[in-house]
Amino acid sequence: MPMANADYDAKFMRWLYKYLPYIGAFMFFGQVLGPVVNLVRYSTGEKIQAQFVSKVRFATSNTSSRGIGQSDCAYNYRVPGFSQDPYLISGCFLAFARNPLPGDAVTVVVYQQDPSLIVSSVSFTPDYLRLITAVVGLLMLLLARTLVRRFGKVEL
Repeated sequence: MPMANADYDAKFMRWLYKYLPYIGAFMFFGQVLGPVVNLVRYSTGEKIQAQFVSKVRFATSNTSSRGIGQSDCAYNYRVPGFSQDPYLISGCFLAFARNPLPGDAVTVVVYQQDPSLIVSSVSFTPDYLRLITAVVGLLMLLLARTLVRRFGKVEL
């Protein structure tokens, strides 16, 4: 009986070592791609002066689970020519920028969609959860094969 468990463990570890870099790549690129796309949209779009209105934190449920890259704040802007204030959904705790204060003049890019897509400096600044997830994914991508070769002694 112990031999069957050893075979299963070896098969599972081979499978895990084989696919761990792909999981890491998915985690890394999933967290980096969104802010990069928003940065390109911001740098190539027509910039408009807007006024930051408020940041609304979404209500959370009783559970502590949270999806990868899930956002928990909405940033509301008053843009000239729009009857309703467009909003941008992003993380609350930004890693490299400060949250705008109500009444601040902000440069934004508005894409005419339904609803309108607004891009500001908040949209391409990752929050801490997104940043940590990207770092963990990068570590899984870069270190998985090295650790397996060094410590795993499992042929891939």
